[in-house]
Amino acid sequence: MMAAPMPIAFGPVFACLAFAVAPPPLAPREALPTALKVDGDLGEWDGPPTLTLGAADQVAGSSKIGSPADFSARVWIAISEDGIALAGDVADDAVRFPEGAKVVNADHAELWVAFPGAPLPPIAWIHQFGEHQLRSAAECETEERVEDIPACKAWYAGQVRRRASLERTFARQFLLTPSGISEAWATVTPAGLTKPEPPNPERCCAASEAVVVKGDHGWRFEARIGLGDLPPLTEYPLKHLRLIVDVVDADQSIDALESFASSSRARRFGKPDTFNPVTLAKPITWEAQPVPLLGRLMSARKQGGAGRFYFPGKPVAQLGWFENVPRGYQWTPSQPSPSYQPVSLALVKERRFGNVDLYRGPGEAAGEPAFWSVVDGKPIEVLPIGDKVEAVADRGTALHLLTSKVGKQNPLGTGECGSCPVVTFWIHAMDGSGRFKELLTEDEEEVISNEEGAWLKDLSFHGEPDLSAFGFRAKKVQENITTPWNREWRWDPAKHHYQGQRRAPFPARH
Repeated sequence: MMAAPMPIAFGPVFACLAFAVAPPPLAPREALPTALKVDGDLGEWDGPPTLTLGAADQVAGSSKIGSPADFSARVWIAISEDGIALAGDVADDAVRFPEGAKVVNADHAELWVAFPGAPLPPIAWIHQFGEHQLRSAAECETEERVEDIPACKAWYAGQVRRRASLERTFARQFLLTPSGISEAWATVTPAGLTKPEPPNPERCCAASEAVVVKGDHGWRFEARIGLGDLPPLTEYPLKHLRLIVDVVDADQSIDALESFASSSRARRFGKPDTFNPVTLAKPITWEAQPVPLLGRLMSARKQGGAGRFYFPGKPVAQLGWFENVPRGYQWTPSQPSPSYQPVSLALVKERRFGNVDLYRGPGEAAGEPAFWSVVDGKPIEVLPIGDKVEAVADRGTALHLLTSKVGKQNPLGTGECGSCPVVTFWIHAMDGSGRFKELLTEDEEEVISNEEGAWLKDLSFHGEPDLSAFGFRAKKVQENITTPWNREWRWDPAKHHYQGQRRAPFPARH
């Protein structure tokens, strides 16, 4: 269900026009019409249209547009934090709407929307000895770390096919017909793939609606594209986007393309750089609630997180991330390149301390949990916390925060004991201004790590309710011998930090 795309397919005249003219900018309204009702009655669309289309805008088709009465259109476009709306009044002396699946050559309208996208990282795999980029399948033969050359070449070809889907992520093609609205770009499965790759949607358009009806001298269309059907984006706030409006005319038959007019004579099918550019006077800020984290997280993207993007919403609920994920012992590439990592922006309120709210949620690095201190709805500071919050205690002048993480001696699990479990803990204080401070001095900070040839199991936390003292118990396994293992720390009020203890652990008081 795609309109005939590239002008070059319809003869050299249209091909020359397409590549000789830069797409003109569009200036849509920056607010949806008051009391917008998608019903085909365009009464709420007052004022001049955003663009007009006629014979001079024809980019394809076997039949030349003869006059404004033969085929022309006035089109209004509006955009706001609630989505995009579109309306058109089409003069057409012979209306032939789609029949069943025959859409692309029949009378209908299309809207393309493209937001600033995230670049894909290079095709590469990463193991314990670093990253290995491939520019072609042939480089599998010269890469010294590859053990299975045919498998490497097959992997490379698979990643190229995957990217045909991933590159569609940041654009949408909406078709408007009397049957309603459908999407024919991001939801389409490219050749060689079984379904669209996330984060492309498998279906559309539950958040949108469209009406196409006959009029006295042609037909009219009206549509609203809801936030849930818009593509994700990287720009925060949104100031730049690209749009195309296409209208198709079928006077004699819907079996072959007759006339195709577009707002961009430079258009190339699915190529956002040939769409009409839009620069918003009032950039759109979608935010996460109840705390405006999105700006902070998208700013962190500039420090090494170039593959990060977010999905429009009120509130924004999810980030996405393209990255090449390391994996140990990959002597032949096996991990997808890139992987798509979804990141939920959900926040859990942990505690209130004075006028500071303490939340748990996503950190500034992908997949890293964190504490956020918030005052009057504004983030003050972020603290990575590992995997588990062991305890939060009110110590009067500050909250004490004990967190832990169970990991591996080597993040990739490589080496003699690379997969042996390691438990790390951190304890911090959050003061009344929302600032975090580490409470173990550098020389006394302890990581519960393994002795050579030994590891811990059945680890558990125990401590006083106010965290004046805490500890960990476990079983140490070494040379098939299991022995009790424990550590404990107590608050030293004189030195204002925790001091490691050497005596037997105190009773658990959970």
